[in-house]
Amino acid sequence: MDMKVIKHGLLMLAVLVGLGLTGSQAAWAKGKLSQVDPTTIAPCTSATTTLAGSDIVYTLTTSFSTTFTGTCIKVTGNDNLLVIGPSITISGAGAGIGIDIEGSNNVINGRASTISGFATGVLDHGSNSLGDDLDFTGNGTGLKLTGSTLRWINLNSSSNTGAGIWLNACRDECSVSDFFVSSNGGDGLLIDGGSPAASASLFISQDNTGNGVHVGSNSKDTINGKVVIDDAALDTTLAVNNNGGDGVFLDASESGAIDKVTGIISDTNGGIDMHDATANCGTSGHFNLWSSLSFGTSKAGATSSPVCIPNLPSL
Repeated sequence: MDMKVIKHGLLMLAVLVGLGLTGSQAAWAKGKLSQVDPTTIAPCTSATTTLAGSDIVYTLTTSFSTTFTGTCIKVTGNDNLLVIGPSITISGAGAGIGIDIEGSNNVINGRASTISGFATGVLDHGSNSLGDDLDFTGNGTGLKLTGSTLRWINLNSSSNTGAGIWLNACRDECSVSDFFVSSNGGDGLLIDGGSPAASASLFISQDNTGNGVHVGSNSKDTINGKVVIDDAALDTTLAVNNNGGDGVFLDASESGAIDKVTGIISDTNGGIDMHDATANCGTSGHFNLWSSLSFGTSKAGATSSPVCIPNLPSL
């Protein structure tokens, strides 16, 4: 089975352009794309390749491996389009960052390419980025989002030693959609550090050592709040299953978060399939909403099979 089992071909280049634009629009997107001469970037064999320009179409079309242990490609400019591939592999030496995005309004079109062998495959701490169609494998963390208003879709992040996808203090409605996370050494999907209104939808999370999905934080001072986990119900065997920890876990920091977990199938996990660490799924009128779920086991606080996590096995 193709690892991108839920790939729907959501974005063609024209759609990427349209979604990636804000404000005055990028210059490369005005008029016809055929009039733009792309800038081919060099592999980072011994130093960081920095993309500091703005309103530029950058291309990377050849696979390469690097022994350089710093950041491989750094995007510091704004309003750019980086086109990778099709179907190439960027391989690191077990350290550093594959692609580091720092600017704003940048679009990354991976074209079924792979980032492998870095401490972090892609780190996006820019703003208003849009990323599409990349695989992450053999990294520490596959994809880490720490910026603001970031959207990444059509992803496969598997066999990384840490989390497959990690939203850490990602602000202003960051989202990941249409993704597959499997066989990672940490959680499949981790949302923490104060990522308010983050969302994850249309996904499969299975065979991860940690939790399939973990929403939480180290401190109630950095509560996420109104996180949405939605639509992991493609099939009973293609959902949130066979993870070493819980299927979906809202930890104690989410006690007043008003998170929403809906449309999820979760079964045969090593821990609890649907787990809210807070009794009654919330406190003081601020309750997490669990709905349209199918699962084997559930728990809220110390209570198994709680009323606040209803089971609809026919889902």
